[in-house]
Amino acid sequence: MLALSALADAGRATHLETQKQVQKPIAELNFEIVNGRIYIPGKLNSHPIWIILDSGAGPSTVDSGLAESWKLKTYGRVTIDGTGQKPVYGKQVEGASATFAGITIPVTFAIPLDSLSNLEGRHVQAIIGHDLFKEHIVEIDYARQHIRIFGKNVQMPPLGTAVSIKLVDRVPIIPTSLLINGKQFKVGTLIDTGARSSSMTMKFLKDHPLKVASSERTITGAGLGGMTYGRIFRPESLTVGSVTLQNPSVDLTEAKKGALGADSDFEFLAGADILHRFTITFDYPHKRIFLDPNTDLFEPFEEEKTGMVIDAYGEEFSLFKVVYVMKGSAADVAGIRAGDSVDAIDGKPAASYSLYKLRLLFKESGVKGWDLRLKRGGKDINVSLAAKSII
Repeated sequence: MLALSALADAGRATHLETQKQVQKPIAELNFEIVNGRIYIPGKLNSHPIWIILDSGAGPSTVDSGLAESWKLKTYGRVTIDGTGQKPVYGKQVEGASATFAGITIPVTFAIPLDSLSNLEGRHVQAIIGHDLFKEHIVEIDYARQHIRIFGKNVQMPPLGTAVSIKLVDRVPIIPTSLLINGKQFKVGTLIDTGARSSSMTMKFLKDHPLKVASSERTITGAGLGGMTYGRIFRPESLTVGSVTLQNPSVDLTEAKKGALGADSDFEFLAGADILHRFTITFDYPHKRIFLDPNTDLFEPFEEEKTGMVIDAYGEEFSLFKVVYVMKGSAADVAGIRAGDSVDAIDGKPAASYSLYKLRLLFKESGVKGWDLRLKRGGKDINVSLAAKSII
């Protein structure tokens, strides 16, 4: 495994050197990763802002609360479908643009993005997707947390395996293959940098009801339109490009509507749990992406080990509240309830973590468990929470 990873890294260096000799980027910048999502710093008009770079998004959007406080000109009404079951309503924006690393992208919609902030553990302010990718070639290096942006007419040298994409409603769909119960399924797959996890859509599940070992029902995701529910299972493998990944964690959604619903344009959504294993170059002008494995390629797909879903509240998002407990999970056995607040973990104040770091803590391998101090109805409760993977 280490030898293969080292070879992959060496190959990556060779590609980078080759590319630098052929073509220089017109812009490059570093990014932060939070819950698998890519956050880039920039400005909206003159206001500093953090922007989610989301290949699964269409028009560029700003939070409607910010649009109002910054007195942006808005008009009309638009309906946006997200991963949740409910439509989200917003307005069109005039005279707004996002700028980062010298690139300027018009922002055309204002929608209530800040409703996602408790789920994310930080303010969700703006999202950019198709409007950037359609006019540029964009290389996302997850390992280095670095982005390079090229002009759309550049002929890029090979940067890994080239995979043809089809743009459907402005988002990139590629062919992939899943091995489930010994049967191979070829599926159209959305490459979604804005998604935390990967999921079968109801479009696939209505035609292929799967009888597989899975977790109990839980919250599998959240986005515009609310939370999504389902179960989690592990197919034998997923083949994307020239790489086959073993035993990934995949959601079996219950969503009837929205992006994952029965009317979806794809059968499978590949989120950050898969994408962070590559440097991905989006080349919409030439209808392809490049997938170049990085040193995380063979990292196991760790699942959450408590069975509780936690969101963040308060001005600094430092109050952590349990919003769901999976039946039969370690949290359920320990007596943790929805509504409990997590006050300390192994004697360390919970407020010293970000929500993202707290979620990573509860996915760590080789951990036997944690001692938690909870608050319930104004009282302190101490519980011992075992580490037990939910699938």
